[in-house]
Amino acid sequence: MKNTSSILSVSVLTKQIKENLELNFRNLWVQGEASNVRYATSGHLYFTLKDEFAQISCVMWRSQVQSNIFKVDDGLKLIVHGNVSLYEVRGSYQINCTSIKPVGIGELQLAFEQLKNKLQSEGFFDLELKKQIPLFPKSIGIITSPQGAVFHDLLTNIKRRFPIVEINFIPVKVQGKDSVKEIVDAINYFDVDKSVDFIILARGGGSLEDLWSFNSEEIARAIFNCNIPIVSAIGHETDFTIADFVADFRAPTPSSAAELVVPNQEEVIESFTNSLYIIESEVENGISEKTNWINSTLERYWYRFPQELINQYKQTVDYFLSDLDNSKINIFKNTNTKLNNFKSNLEMLNPKAVLKRGYSITTKNGKVILSSKEIKYLDKIETILADGKINSTANKN
Repeated sequence: MKNTSSILSVSVLTKQIKENLELNFRNLWVQGEASNVRYATSGHLYFTLKDEFAQISCVMWRSQVQSNIFKVDDGLKLIVHGNVSLYEVRGSYQINCTSIKPVGIGELQLAFEQLKNKLQSEGFFDLELKKQIPLFPKSIGIITSPQGAVFHDLLTNIKRRFPIVEINFIPVKVQGKDSVKEIVDAINYFDVDKSVDFIILARGGGSLEDLWSFNSEEIARAIFNCNIPIVSAIGHETDFTIADFVADFRAPTPSSAAELVVPNQEEVIESFTNSLYIIESEVENGISEKTNWINSTLERYWYRFPQELINQYKQTVDYFLSDLDNSKINIFKNTNTKLNNFKSNLEMLNPKAVLKRGYSITTKNGKVILSSKEIKYLDKIETILADGKINSTANKN
């Protein structure tokens, strides 16, 4: 029998395997496709990394997950960095990931696309939800960095175009640590304060990393939930951030923001002046036309001698009544003639009228006799004359 001193317990063996694995498989870069992705309520990330022939479990602890700017989804091709470890309770090995990068696309770009698709599905970009920018604002809120030329350019251009507008400025960091919180706080302040007609959220140009604060979900939701219209003026014309998609209006650059959302006071005055001139001209022309019509009316004969017009109308009424009486008489005559003709025709058709001319009608049993052959010996017959009837009995022929 084998010496029992050389027999290992499961725990001891597992511990030796764990030490061997963790000492020899460190600082690894492994590529594969993510599957069975699960974010635990504890904040840890669990998934399987697989290729065509094998798979391995992976875990990323909460502290690293919080620094990961994109979301790991099933089917995403990844390169993970970390160390192999053994989970002793189950006797299974896994990679403890310290960083995760997507394959074929930068992690910033992937995070951008993921958030964009998420917010779009929630209706954050719907055009019908965009709020209108007031044409003639009384007060404008500006959120940007006090450093650099952006605020100075905005202020100069706005005051040049529309000097009567009031500017309310909240300085914030536009990149780096605390920038997202400061921007969200500034938006919320204006939303609660209600002191401005709309807000300009601005920042100068830069790399994707420099503009990354404006791709945060926190700022996107603050813009969407704000009851005051927000204009985004971030980066260069070719730069697009999540904030641009959510904002009610996008200016291609901070320099062009004032040109697009603030009226030119001189042009407004000129337009009002031209409109006033047109209105005055139309009123004067209208008054002139009505005056000419009144004067022309006053010169008319019937206006100067209205009684003559009344007399003419009276005469017309008399003629009308006379014609009406004549029409009534003619209608009566024609009707009487038609009745007489109808009466004559009826009289001509009356059988008694024929009898008055010497004719008679002979009947037997109420039936008119048309031939002597219809009468037999001793038949009772009746002869109808114009002035009466004769009852007879037929004799022998």
